Amino acid sequence: LQRCGKSCRLRWVNYLRPDLKRGSITPEEERLILDLHARFGNRWSLIAEKIPGRTDNEIKNFWRSRIRKRLPPSQYSDDHEA
Repeated sequence: LQRCGKSCRLRWVNYLRPDLKRGSITPEEERLILDLHARFGNRWSLIAEKIPGRTDNEIKNFWRSRIRKRLPPSQYSDDHEA
């Protein structure tokens, strides 16, 4: 398999880094995501900086698949997608 430099970097950042957490997002992390989303909106990279071991993409996917379904539309907005 041949990968370009960008592809190698993204694979390292999102999957291979030794400090990445594996497994489900904990209830504590979920509360933190809710608090940070209230502060920063859909700025997933900024939120990920505050949650060690989780990637921006992982947090965004968690938000879209789990949390957003439980909130009324007034508490989130897709207008500011990052």
